[in-house]
This record gives sequence, C-alpha cells and structure tokens, in this order.
Amino acid sequence: MILASEHQQPRQQLRKRNADPNPTDFIHTLFEDLDSFIEIRPIEDRRKDEPRGRVLHDMRRWYPSVEALLEALPAIVETCRRNRWAAFFGVHPRSRHGGGAAADIDGGTCVWVDIDFKDFAGGEQQAREQLAGFPAQPSIVVNSGHGLHAYWLLYDKESTANLRGYCKALAKALGGDSAFDAARILRLPGSWNMKWPDEPRQVVIESLNENRRYELSEFDQWLTVEDDPEQAGDLRWKEIEVPSDIPPAVRHLLTSNKSLADLWAGRGKRKHDEDGRRLDDSRSGYDWSLLTSLVWHGIEDPGVLLAVLRLRFERTGRSHRDSSQRRTVENALAQARRKQPNRGHGSRGGHPQHRDQGRQR
Repeated sequence: MILASEHQQPRQQLRKRNADPNPTDFIHTLFEDLDSFIEIRPIEDRRKDEPRGRVLHDMRRWYPSVEALLEALPAIVETCRRNRWAAFFGVHPRSRHGGGAAADIDGGTCVWVDIDFKDFAGGEQQAREQLAGFPAQPSIVVNSGHGLHAYWLLYDKESTANLRGYCKALAKALGGDSAFDAARILRLPGSWNMKWPDEPRQVVIESLNENRRYELSEFDQWLTVEDDPEQAGDLRWKEIEVPSDIPPAVRHLLTSNKSLADLWAGRGKRKHDEDGRRLDDSRSGYDWSLLTSLVWHGIEDPGVLLAVLRLRFERTGRSHRDSSQRRTVENALAQARRKQPNRGHGSRGGHPQHRDQGRQR
C-alpha cells in the first residue's frame, strides 16, 4: 500500500536542513507557520524514588516565534543543566501567553508517543523493535535519555479531540506512556535528562524527516481509535452543573477532565491516607484541592481562581468574606511555587489533584 506521505508533495518550499538534525531543525519543523506561543516549562528532574520535582513557575516562558526561542535556547539548556532541571516544551502551540492548559490548545499538526525503555521486559531493544515494526514510520525520533519520543507530522491541522484520540491509540499499540493529553509537555531536544545527575544524558534527535507526513485518517488502518467522552466534553455520566458565568478556560477543564469535574461536584476524595490518617474531605477541603489542581493545569490568574471559589461558595450555599477567599487563592498559588514532598498518592504519582487531597483535617 502506498502511503499518502510517500506520494504527496510538500505544500511549500522547505528550508534547507543540516545533514544531522539538531534542535534548530526540530523546532523549525514542529512550529513552522507559528501564530501563537511555544511554552518552555522547566521542572526539577527527579527519579520515581525521589519527591516529585516541582514546576519552576517563575522560569516558565512563552515565545511568540521560533526565532525568539532559538535565541534563548543556549541559556535555557545551560541553566537547566546547571540546576538539575528538565527543560520541557509544549508539543502543541499555546493560544495565549501564559497558557498551559487544554483550553489553551487550538489544535495541532502532529501526533506522538512517549516510550519508556523500562516498561519493556526486553528493555531498549524490545522498545525499538516495537516502534520499528509499526507500519507508519515516525517523522521524528528523539532519544529522551531513557526512552524515545516519536512524532508523526500531519499535512493538516487537526482538532485537539482528534489528536488526543490518535495519540492514545498510538500509546496503546506501541506500549507508550499515558502522555497523550492536548497540553502535553515533552523533553526539549538539546537539553539534558538529569534524573541521575552523575550520569546525565542529553536529549538527542535520532532522525528527522520533515517530508514524511500523514493524513490523520491513514492511521485508521493500523489503530483502533476509541471514543473519548472526556475529551469530547460529554460528561452526562457525571451529571455536573457548570454555571454559565464560570470563566471559559475553567469551563473547558471541568467539562473535559473527570477528576476536576469530581472536585467541582464535591466528591471523589479519599477519606484516609495510606497511614490511616483522616484527610480533609470537607467543603473547604474540596475548595483547596480544586484550586491547587486548576493551578497545576495552568490556571494561574488570581482573578479567575477567585471567581471559581466564589461560585463554589454560591453553589454550596455558604456565605463568604472576600479577604478570606483572597487568602485561600494566594495560598494555593504560593503552594504551587514551593518545593514540598508529595502528600498524597494518586494514580499519576503526585498529580496535585491527588496530592492536595492529602491535606489533613
């Protein structure tokens, strides 16, 4: 069978590339015709046996052009290496400066899979054989230090819902991680994997073919793409009510994320931690968990968080004082910027939606 990627010509004259692909080629290829922002998000690089690395919120940056990012790239790489930080980038462009949540993604032009060598009984060799055996070879392969990030470039921009479904199917077919959400961040080529600081490994591009592009529908012959009611915003099975005056970015999250929907509805938190201590499952405990989870998802505007808190108070029939609510918002933002050990044990190993549920009563 002849793939569309083999017989269709590129739609425009492509810039000349170096013989060996480098981060400059990667960034130009992934973000050509950029009309929004590229997010760079440093995170403390930690192993699973260490406390979860915190996001360096003060170091997050949004670049309006490829040229602006390339100018800053050497300093980004060196600063992160020196401080044992991982340099992550948003795979899809962000529609606004400061955006980092699914609501800030307006589609994209690639699908990907994040493969971790340790997830395969045969280690790296088996992981590579799995990827090599897939009928549609990736356009870009990046060695992340302890795994592979494979990208398939698309001819056309696709919706976030479609992209998420195909990324999820790729992960299932190739044994990849659950790294298929629209706002996904991955390691930036050229940066360093510092999980083992005595043995740092550079994130390198193994192959890059910008002419190898696909129509998304081509993948239907190799993948089973399941309906995704969360991404489609169909939360009828949760039966939540979202006020019409809630900020749009928050509305999108509440109608596309099951855990956030549960927090908004005031349900789903565990009663006790692993040591049997009682956790805060009061209404104020849910307020706190919702706010800190929204911050983790990129909602960092104090005014937006305050509006959400006020609406939750109205929903539960509670009176409130502005000063008290403002302090709660300030504390939630402050916690997101502080390094502290995991206090909860959610399915993602420290995701704030679960970690903040560990606040004791």
